[in-house]
Amino acid sequence: MKTSISFLKSKCDFEKTIDLITSSKADYIHVDVMDGLFVNNKTIFDKKKLEILKNSKKPKDVHLMTLHLKSYIDVFAYLKPEYITFAFEASANPDDIIEYIKSKDIKVGIAINPFTEINEIKPFLDKIDLVLIISVIPGYGGQEFILNSKERIRELYKIKQKNSHKFKISIDGGITDKVLRKTDKDKLDIIVAGSYVCEQADYDEQICKLK
Repeated sequence: MKTSISFLKSKCDFEKTIDLITSSKADYIHVDVMDGLFVNNKTIFDKKKLEILKNSKKPKDVHLMTLHLKSYIDVFAYLKPEYITFAFEASANPDDIIEYIKSKDIKVGIAINPFTEINEIKPFLDKIDLVLIISVIPGYGGQEFILNSKERIRELYKIKQKNSHKFKISIDGGITDKVLRKTDKDKLDIIVAGSYVCEQADYDEQICKLK
């Protein structure tokens, strides 16, 4: 199981936080992108922040919580991330967005919000590389884990096994070591954690607790 660390809520400033994640045992930097339209919150990325992210040697995992997806894909493809994951509910034509991300030579993820049925993404599961189960109300860090997310992991895993799909299963929102102890960790490939890691002094200690 790999870890992807979000910098949304941190004790340190942006540059220091990215430096700490980069030097940690994390597998990815999780880049949350919010537009204030699809979700209430908004993240601001200026040229300096993009350069700091691009220069980090840690692989990047971009999560778009936005409308106007192609415009954001164009911007964040600059980071050369391993994954760009888009919100399923933000697209009227997921096939078009999947192909657009693939055209950038980047792996494709679909994020699914807590109140969207897993069955709705079944037509796309053989075309993508990752499914991100959102286990909080999207848009804010530091929320409590939504309990029925455990059943959603199991449901998605059963679909994956039955159809021999290759996508990774990831989860994002309210992740702590206590939450994971009550979850089917063996069915998860990547976990996203934010404040649990970045609001503590020792990132590696927190990451080791999660693993």
